[in-house]
Amino acid sequence: MAIITITKASYSSGEQIADRLSKRLKYPWMGRRELFARASEDFHFPEKDLVEAVEEPAKIWQQDREKQAANYNLIRATFLKRCSEEKGNLVYHGHAGPEFVRRIPHALRILVVGEMEYRIEQAMKIDGLDRDKAIESIHKSDKRVTKWSQQMHTVNWRDFSWYDMVFHLGRLSAESAEEAVVGIIESGGFNITEESKKAFDDEYLGSVVWTKLTNNEETSSAVIETIAEYGRVTISGVARSKEQKEAITALTASIEGVESVQNNVGIGAIWRS
Repeated sequence: MAIITITKASYSSGEQIADRLSKRLKYPWMGRRELFARASEDFHFPEKDLVEAVEEPAKIWQQDREKQAANYNLIRATFLKRCSEEKGNLVYHGHAGPEFVRRIPHALRILVVGEMEYRIEQAMKIDGLDRDKAIESIHKSDKRVTKWSQQMHTVNWRDFSWYDMVFHLGRLSAESAEEAVVGIIESGGFNITEESKKAFDDEYLGSVVWTKLTNNEETSSAVIETIAEYGRVTISGVARSKEQKEAITALTASIEGVESVQNNVGIGAIWRS
């Protein structure tokens, strides 16, 4: 039993591996498009804006960054909700997977990259591109995703330390990658434990609180971060007024699962570019 996230470079067969793992392990499979659609429906939010939150770097330094972070967290909350519904068994294929499962021990984080020749061949085959256009498309995609990940999380998505397993297709086959992942899961190393479930519950509650605060008319203009531990929620950031800070505390305390609230939010002007 585990959450499996698969991040891939473009034209690296990550979707094929996700599909095969889902069938082998009998785990439900969620791709990024389904995730966007569910988040849009759950939060009554334009799907286009959610796609930009995961796939495009912010355009303006502060205002767009805050807006994009808020949209991103709607997506993460939806992902964690789906994991909860599936009792912790899920294969996810798409950008930001490792960030979605940060601090969750029973999550197996996988990166699939292809040797350049493998990716070029896939681009030519899948999209009918000539060699030069295939290379151009690959470089453009890699540059966009790298810029987004460094801006949102100050990391490079191709930093292997972010992942538990890395597969280089072209040197390895998709089938070999599949067998390796199945072996790891069946060994029990990523089974849900009491400790890992507690970590998941904390992440889920913190995400729920964050989304409710950023989607409430009274509190949405505050810039906040939330951390949950055993039902105790700590909130930091900046509110516009004493009344807004009090509203943050009241709304958080009303959320199911919250046992206590530590509101460390300061009061002051919120800078916008």
